[in-house]
Amino acid sequence: MSSIIFKRSTYIAVAIFSIILVSALVADLHFYNQERVEASVEIGYSSNKQIAHKLDSVLQNIVTVTHELGTVLETYDLNEDQLIGIIEEESFAFDFILGITVAYQPYKFDSTKALYAPYYDKRQRSLIDIADVYDYTDSTLSTALWYTQVVDSKKPKWSEPYFAHGAQQIVSDYGVPFFKTINGEKVVIGTVTLTIALESLNDALNSISIGTTGYSFLSSAKGTIIAHPTPKYILNVSLQDIGEAFDIQYISERILGEQKGYMEYNSPYTNTESFLFFETLPTTKWKCMVVFATNDLLGSPLDKGNKIVNISLASSLLILVWIALFIRISEPTNKKFWIMSTATSVLILANIAVIWTLNIKMGYASEQNSSIKVMNQTELFRFVLDENTRMLQLGYDPYITINTGIFIEEIAIRDSYSLSVRGRVWQKWPIGLDEEFDPDFHFVQESPIWGTRKTLISKISNEEIGENYYLWEFSTTIQLALKYSKYPFDSRDINIELAYPDFQDNIWLIPDLEGYKVLNPSAFPGINKNIYFPKSVLESTFFSFERLDFQTLFGNNAYQGDGDYPVMEFNVNLKRRFLNAFVINIIPIFVVASMIFLIFYSNSKKKDSNTGVSMMGVVQSCAGFFFVLLVAHIDLRRRLSTPEISYMETFYFTMYIMIGLLAINVVAFAQSKESKFLHYEDNLIVKLAYWPVLLGSWLIITLTTFYN
Repeated sequence: MSSIIFKRSTYIAVAIFSIILVSALVADLHFYNQERVEASVEIGYSSNKQIAHKLDSVLQNIVTVTHELGTVLETYDLNEDQLIGIIEEESFAFDFILGITVAYQPYKFDSTKALYAPYYDKRQRSLIDIADVYDYTDSTLSTALWYTQVVDSKKPKWSEPYFAHGAQQIVSDYGVPFFKTINGEKVVIGTVTLTIALESLNDALNSISIGTTGYSFLSSAKGTIIAHPTPKYILNVSLQDIGEAFDIQYISERILGEQKGYMEYNSPYTNTESFLFFETLPTTKWKCMVVFATNDLLGSPLDKGNKIVNISLASSLLILVWIALFIRISEPTNKKFWIMSTATSVLILANIAVIWTLNIKMGYASEQNSSIKVMNQTELFRFVLDENTRMLQLGYDPYITINTGIFIEEIAIRDSYSLSVRGRVWQKWPIGLDEEFDPDFHFVQESPIWGTRKTLISKISNEEIGENYYLWEFSTTIQLALKYSKYPFDSRDINIELAYPDFQDNIWLIPDLEGYKVLNPSAFPGINKNIYFPKSVLESTFFSFERLDFQTLFGNNAYQGDGDYPVMEFNVNLKRRFLNAFVINIIPIFVVASMIFLIFYSNSKKKDSNTGVSMMGVVQSCAGFFFVLLVAHIDLRRRLSTPEISYMETFYFTMYIMIGLLAINVVAFAQSKESKFLHYEDNLIVKLAYWPVLLGSWLIITLTTFYN
């Protein structure tokens, strides 16, 4: 045994090399993280700047229109008809404008009228004189601040957003005073006020594509939330409230105290580690904020995971060499050999634990979905436009799109490849089209055995927008092509595919995104959040499209259309609970491995040995443990029912091989009398190698499965 021990100088050289290697790998990871953060910050700033610029340009247009109206009123003496005509015309200049008010000081418009303030409501297409409702010059009225604050300050002013009871909307006013020179003095004779609907700003924010889990929101200069993916936050919650509720007061202080910046925090909306970018809109001083999940912005964790594994492996080598130097392994004893064997086993186990942790925390083993994700109205519009353009280029008629929504009330996983789903589906059909085609849907992955039950429970006609609304209750069992090769670190990506029953009718079901208040995947749109999954955790839900090629016309040679059919998918991403699989599979394997080692360790030829473990005793014990593992393995195969070999199963295979090799070794050890390898210190070499070889094989399998 001493012949394979190297000189002390060799260990010192390896130790120095290991230090250099670990230092280089740590530095590489540090610079890699730094570059990723810098690139991510640049992306975040760029996205927020784009959104802020888009919003501010709209608000600046409001400012421009208001000032132009003020200039017209200062320049010309308009009669009542001319004034109303201008107000009505300018109200339609932008979609954001809810209405325009021109309010005059007492007797400044007409010497016979004390007050006059015509307001044109674009939505109602009606004219209202505010003076008939209340005295807008009374500074004690909160409803009159839009006028009195502008007149008193003699400067243009944005109002703090508020809920307008008349319009039943959240609005903000921009008021501009206009003047006339009387007796050589400029006097305020009235104000021009444009009222904008903040609901339109909220829709604009939600329409901007900002990543898989990104979202944006607005606050007023005082911190009140005025646009947010969660409607209940609007006007009811402020940045200060969020700071106090989640103990992140520093966030509101920074946002309100600085012009722009970014910070890292745990988003209370998505409950994930996130980057928050904020910027002040120059026109209104409102704060525009964009939040990205850290993993979404930093990109795939695969490269970072590989670098961490490299550091872990190199560090293990370094630690092992330093232990060898510390115990002076160049002067070998059996005790030192056991120390090195134990240290090697512990370090191998630590590396396996590192890779497992990366899978649990970072999704290191997660596989990318090839489906085309749709996170907002803009992405949906672009995809539909591209598909219909492609159809026209191929010489086919464009698809007839039907907005379709789904809500999952309950999911029950039946076995490894099928699950039962109960919920509701709704569709919005243009009036008349539902007479030409029967409103319907079907699940593409529907089980041929269990099928689908659905009941139409509601039909509502909305002639104002020209749509008929249909609502069904359903229960179905679908079959999925789930993969278990990385069990128990796999994820269950449930993709429920919906399509029109006859694809040759050229009807295409698309997600009714307007039917959901929140579309952020981390907020679980379209599913009951209280569904309990015993073996999994709900991670996200979202819509996507998957292309299906039936490769047949089903005998209809008259069909003129494309065989590459885009199918709407509702995705439910589940992450397996690792603890359950760990307790059921890994702990029993480790316990059996430990018991086999104890029996094997006790086997001895020494006459003074009092262990009482004979050769046949070891072989019989190995046979017993083999059947214990075999039963557990069969149970695992029964639960997974997969044609492929899972990661967890390889542990059983290594145990079978180890049991066989140990049985052979024990017999050879008992029968052989001349083998120096077997008889060195009573079979010490094999006993020392047991744990390093077993755990080393697990590490190699783990690296092969997860390391890229």
